[in-house]
Amino acid sequence: MDKCILCRRRYGPNHSCNKSLDGKNHWKFEILGREECTEEFNSLPEKERNLAYVNDSDDYNHKDTGTLGSEKGSEEDNADSHHSKLVSSIAGMLGQPAHSDITISVQNVMIPAHQFVLCSQSSRFEEACKEAISNGGSVLKCDEGTGAALWRVLEYLYTGDYSDILSNAQIQEDPELLKHLRVHMLAHAFLIRDLRKYALMRFKKHASNCWDSDVFTIGVHEIYQSHRQYSSPTRIAVARLAVEHAHDLITTETFNDLIRMGGNFVIEFVEHLLGKHKL
Repeated sequence: MDKCILCRRRYGPNHSCNKSLDGKNHWKFEILGREECTEEFNSLPEKERNLAYVNDSDDYNHKDTGTLGSEKGSEEDNADSHHSKLVSSIAGMLGQPAHSDITISVQNVMIPAHQFVLCSQSSRFEEACKEAISNGGSVLKCDEGTGAALWRVLEYLYTGDYSDILSNAQIQEDPELLKHLRVHMLAHAFLIRDLRKYALMRFKKHASNCWDSDVFTIGVHEIYQSHRQYSSPTRIAVARLAVEHAHDLITTETFNDLIRMGGNFVIEFVEHLLGKHKL
């Protein structure tokens, strides 16, 4: 069933509206078909047509005021509704070729993407897209991080969050302990500040629940290669976590090899270890 061009209520034989608009009965417009209704409406003087309140909602509350009818819900509600639809539409574009104008290549997997999503949130993505296009291409090859971490970064850019369970079956999953840490490192590389902080928070929150000393040692190597700043929040979090699980770590050969190598991690690890025991 269609809607009346005047009050936008549904047409139907049981309609009971008996309101009038400068002598023109609403029900007359509402029981007529679309073409007849439009023709009847257009025959009204301009002043009377301007009194008609056209609303896209299914319901309409007409006021006998001789002025515009009241809108159901506020302008803010309409704006919120449009915003929700827009956010949902963008989220649905993740990994979809429709309207894609750039492709990201990672670990032999091609991911369709959209510049307006990537470039508006990351200056690094913007630079990479401009360079690719200036060279006549449309493929970005991502050599940083893992495919799983990149997918979660994209998921965050499109939806505002990312999942523990990987939603792309083509991409190999990261070890449980390194999921959030690798997202954090890639967000750091792409200069996505909010995601960087969010992923680090999730890493610190969940690390102890999926502890693996050998996997943690791999993470230490990766963090200290990507984060050069002494006592950065990430390095502090890793050093403190190592102190918390020191008894488990010292029983693994991989961690002992790391200690023998020396370097910045060992310095910060010892600093936090001494601080904890107040020696």
